[in-house]
Amino acid sequence: MTDGPEICVVIVTYNSDPTIARCLAALGGQTYRNFSVVLVENGGTPSAGAALALAGAPAQLIEPGANLGFAAGNNRGVAHAPAGATWIAALNPDAFAAPDWLERFVEATRRYPQCGMFGSLQMQDGSNSRVDGRGDRYHAFGFAWRAGRKDPLPPKLADTETFSPCAAAAFYRRDLFEAVGGFDEALFNHMEDVDIGFRLRLAGQHCIQLAAARVSHVGGASSPSAFATFHGMRNTVLVFGKNMPAALLGPLLPFHLAALGLLCLHHAIKGNGLAAVRGVGASLGKLGAMRAARRGVQKRRKASVRTIARALTWSWIAPLRMTASDSPPPVSAC
Repeated sequence: MTDGPEICVVIVTYNSDPTIARCLAALGGQTYRNFSVVLVENGGTPSAGAALALAGAPAQLIEPGANLGFAAGNNRGVAHAPAGATWIAALNPDAFAAPDWLERFVEATRRYPQCGMFGSLQMQDGSNSRVDGRGDRYHAFGFAWRAGRKDPLPPKLADTETFSPCAAAAFYRRDLFEAVGGFDEALFNHMEDVDIGFRLRLAGQHCIQLAAARVSHVGGASSPSAFATFHGMRNTVLVFGKNMPAALLGPLLPFHLAALGLLCLHHAIKGNGLAAVRGVGASLGKLGAMRAARRGVQKRRKASVRTIARALTWSWIAPLRMTASDSPPPVSAC
């Protein structure tokens, strides 16, 4: 058996027929072999089971019979992971792993043995020079973005720290993933990776964005724009309200509300203003559940307010450019 952690790759599909066979074939070509695959078919047509048989991939197929959403679908996949798997890799069905993706990750766990979450370098599918994402950033005013999207690939790229990994291709230590409750199923879809990253940071973890563990990512293949806007805006409110420590929540709340207004205006210009407003309105109906969840999250907090504040992005320039150039080096704790 290959040295290092056993990994369970969890893939949640929904109308993913155009990409899932290629995704599975890429996993079949991995140089690191000590891993398993759990495929959660969330519905849609045609079934991913056909692609699974076509690819001949050694994967376990889970068919819940309904669209559980990305968050619950991944949780269902983790529940079916082999008992000995110490790492969970969340992988989108439109993300195609480089042959050494898992091998490079395993090497990173030896460099950063204390870190509990890692992000992959996402390249735009079909391009060797254009970045799709270098981890998720979270602004102090309560909104997130995928850093480095559409940037040219830097000539020299090193591991850096980011707020949380983009769950299109992310790694979580299984015991920590389960200790914080996995993905928040109330979010259904969008922002669930930022949310669990925030909760893991509150629990004292850091996130390393890896330079050598790479995937090609199509992005947005199965998310209608109005759907994404509604859930993104709703969950923006819920993630901020649930996770931000009290010492920061009060002072930052007026700025969060102003940011929501600007985001609604942005979506209106793009033609999805109604979906954005509906999303913010829907968050108000979940405030009671959010407050209850907040009590549990904050009660388990180990990281200091100062540590959390340092992990946030405070500059307006970075989100306007969606830049990844402000990445700090890996923290010494990892």
